[in-house]
Amino acid sequence: MGIAERKEREREMRRNAIVDAAERVFFANRIDTATMDQIAEEAELSKGTLYLYFGSKTDLLLAIQDRGTTILAGMLAQVFAENRKGLELIRRLGELYFDYARTHPNYFHAELYCRNQEFMEEVAGSEQFRKTRDRRLEIIRYVVKALQIGMVDGSIRPDINPHQVSLQLYAGLNGMVQMHELLTVDRYHKEMAEEKLFDLDLDTLVPNFIEMLLCGLRPLEPLPSKN
Repeated sequence: MGIAERKEREREMRRNAIVDAAERVFFANRIDTATMDQIAEEAELSKGTLYLYFGSKTDLLLAIQDRGTTILAGMLAQVFAENRKGLELIRRLGELYFDYARTHPNYFHAELYCRNQEFMEEVAGSEQFRKTRDRRLEIIRYVVKALQIGMVDGSIRPDINPHQVSLQLYAGLNGMVQMHELLTVDRYHKEMAEEKLFDLDLDTLVPNFIEMLLCGLRPLEPLPSKN
C-alpha cells in the first residue's frame, strides 16, 4: 500500500468515526439542538479538525441519512434475487420498508428531518446532497422495476405509469409509518387512539394497508356481460 493510498484510507476511517460520533449525539438528543461542539467532543477531536471533514451539521446529517438509505437499498435489492411475480415483489418491498422503519427508527427519523424545506434549500447543490439523492433514486428505481416486471408477467395492470405509481406507493408507505408514530407518541392523538378510534396493531395495520395498495395494481376484471 502506497503512502497516498494509506493516507486516503486513514482519512476515510477518521471520517467514519466522526459520523459514528455524530450519530450518538443526534440520536441521543434533538437533532435541531445538537451542536458541532458536542460532536467534536464526542469524537475526541478539536472543532477545527472536525470542520476539515464536515463543513457543517447539515453535512453530517446528510452523511447519516446516506447510511440509512444504503441499509434500506441493500434490503430492497435482495428481493430481486427471489423468483417472484411483480405484484409479489411490490408486496415484499412494502413489507421491507416497514421493517426498515421499525428496526432502524433513528435513521428513519433523520431522513424525515432532512426532508424539510429549509434543510433542503440549505444543502441543495452540495456533493453530499447529490450522493444521497442518487441513493434515494435507486430505491425508487427498485419500485419502478418491480412494477415493470408485473406489467410484463401480467400480475400488474398494464395501463399504469410505473414512475408515477412508484412515487405514490413511496408516499403512501411513508405516510402510514408517520401516522402510526403520530398516534402512538403525540399526546392528543394518543388519547384518541386509547378511545379505540384507531387500530394500532402493526401486525394487521401494515399488511392491510399493503393489500389495499395491491388491489389498485391488479389487472382489472372485465365487466359482466349485459346479455
